[in-house]
Amino acid sequence: KIYFSSGEDLGAIFEAKADGSGTTKIILPVTMPIVGDVSTDGKRLLISAVKDPKNTDIYLYDLTVTPPSLTRLTSDLSMDVEPVFLSDTEVIFSSNRTGEFEIWKHELPTSTDVQLTTGGGTKVNPDVFEHEIVFVEY
Repeated sequence: KIYFSSGEDLGAIFEAKADGSGTTKIILPVTMPIVGDVSTDGKRLLISAVKDPKNTDIYLYDLTVTPPSLTRLTSDLSMDVEPVFLSDTEVIFSSNRTGEFEIWKHELPTSTDVQLTTGGGTKVNPDVFEHEIVFVEY
């Protein structure tokens, strides 16, 4: 399956078959949900969603329970965006908590956030490649 967001519907994400057919709308109780990543088993989604114009948080959408559950992972007064699974228990994301966008890690079992990068420049678009964290810095 594939999951995606649409700028035309600010309160939903969409699920479709791998060939793009059979699209189903999933309404969520958040504003402007953006799908960041899908777990390797396809059973959990990471979503960023707007709380207010200057506050975006990361959510975990768990498809293994009925009905699926939406859990807020971050609640800092900042822009927490671009979530990606680092492992089954860790999520990396970009956040401007320090005034500049840096890469952070959220540990699911403890709900702990750890800043991974520091220094000047903006660091965005985190991803995982061959067990290493990669990102864009400018």
